[in-house]
Amino acid sequence: MLNRTTLLGAVCAAGLTALPYTSAMAAAPMGFAGAFSGDYSSVDCSGCGSNNIWGINGSGAFGFGSSQVGAQIDGGYHRFSGDIGNANIWTVGGSVFWGPQWGRVGGTLGYASADCGSGCQINTFTYGPFVEGYLGNYVTLGAHGGGFSVDAFSTTNTGTYIGGGITGYAIPDLALSGTIDYSSINSFNATTYGVGAEWLVSRMVPISIFGGYRNTQLSGGGGHIDQWFVGARFYVGAPGMSLVDHNRNGTLGWVGNGLGSPLSAVQFAF
Repeated sequence: MLNRTTLLGAVCAAGLTALPYTSAMAAAPMGFAGAFSGDYSSVDCSGCGSNNIWGINGSGAFGFGSSQVGAQIDGGYHRFSGDIGNANIWTVGGSVFWGPQWGRVGGTLGYASADCGSGCQINTFTYGPFVEGYLGNYVTLGAHGGGFSVDAFSTTNTGTYIGGGITGYAIPDLALSGTIDYSSINSFNATTYGVGAEWLVSRMVPISIFGGYRNTQLSGGGGHIDQWFVGARFYVGAPGMSLVDHNRNGTLGWVGNGLGSPLSAVQFAF
C-alpha cells in the first residue's frame, strides 16, 4: 500500500484526470476561441477516506489564417483537501496542431506543480502527439501518447502513456464521452477508465454543464481511486453555435492533455 504522502499525490493526480474532456475541432479556429470552466471532484479510495478538489481552468486557441495550423495555451489551479492532507495544484500547457476537415493532428506539452506541504513538492512534465478523426457529424475518435517525467522526493523518474477516447453527440448540444488511459514507469502502472457527459444549456449565452465518473486502477498494491466530478463551462466564440460546433471549432480537451492531465504523472512519484 502507498504511504500517506505518496497516496496524497496519487489522489491529487486522479482527481485532476477527472477534469472535463471534449472533442477537438474540424479545423484551426479563425482568430480566437476560448473555454473557461470551474469544477468540483469527490475522490475516494482504499485507505484515504473522503477528499475534495475544487478548481478553475482556462484555454485559448489561435488560428493562423487559412493555413489550417493553430496553437493553444492552457492553465489552471486546483485546491485539494481531505482526510489525507491538502495541496495547491497549478498546471500550464500548450499545443500546436494541424486541423484539416477530417480531424486534427498535433503535439502537446504540459507542466504541473503540486505543493502538498511538509516537504511534499511534486513537479511533472508531459509531452507527446495526439490525433483525432471524425466519423460523420456526430462521432469523434481520439488517441494520444508520449512520455512524462516526475521530479518528487529528491528523485526524477520517466515513464510513458497511451490513451484512446470516443465522443458521441446524441443531439448537437449533448456530448457523451468515454476514455481509457494507461501509464507506466519502472514496474508500476495505472489504468484509468472514464465516462462523462456535457450539455450546452444555451447557444446564445454559451454555458454548458458537465459531469462524469472515473476509476483508476493502480498496480503494486496501490488499490483503486474513484472520482465523481461536476462543473460548468463558458465558451468564448461566435454566438449561436451548437456544442458539437464549439468542440470542433474551439479548444482542445482530453486529447490534448497527456495522461488526461499534466499532473497525472504524480501518481508515479515514489
